[in-house]
Amino acid sequence: MAANKEHKIVITTDGKETIALLYRGRTVVESAVSKCNPEDTFDFVTEASLAFDRLVKEVTKKAEFTPDKGKFAKYQEHFNV
Repeated sequence: MAANKEHKIVITTDGKETIALLYRGRTVVESAVSKCNPEDTFDFVTEASLAFDRLVKEVTKKAEFTPDKGKFAKYQEHFNV
């Protein structure tokens, strides 16, 4: 999937479940979820990071992208960050 101005990632939460959505225009093309263990204290940054990492992993897997240049390089190259 080539990056362009129509791509965006939106991360939302209800305090228990955090969802990362990848949009192309107005269409959701991929999503990932992170759920906080009921015994843990919810932390948005931690849960958002987990959801984002899972989203990127799923997208790169589907794109048959080879992540051999390090974590940030993988994101930068694939999402044109």
